[in-house]
Amino acid sequence: MSEITFKKVQTEKSVDRLFEMKNDLVKQASDLHVELHSGNSNRDKSEILGDINETRDLEDYVIERIKNQKRQDYIDQKEARHGLREFKEICRKRLPEELFTEIDRESKKVSS
Repeated sequence: MSEITFKKVQTEKSVDRLFEMKNDLVKQASDLHVELHSGNSNRDKSEILGDINETRDLEDYVIERIKNQKRQDYIDQKEARHGLREFKEICRKRLPEELFTEIDRESKKVSS
């Protein structure tokens, strides 16, 4: 099976690396389909199908992570360009933690 795991995908911050993972998973799923239909496999069809399903689930998760990471990169760029990151850090330091967390959560709802 793949060395790509849900945990690795979850922690990856590079969109380029996430695309590489997606491409690797697509290739892996293709190879598994070839193995399934070749008739030359030493494994049971149910085992191969299980691997295909797991690979497809992981591929779907990578696609969502790509979307989310692109969105986060966009937000980070905007914050950096307009000095919002510094403002946010000042607010984080000066406001009580509960209040800052509540405001931050509300602002993310508004921007979604």
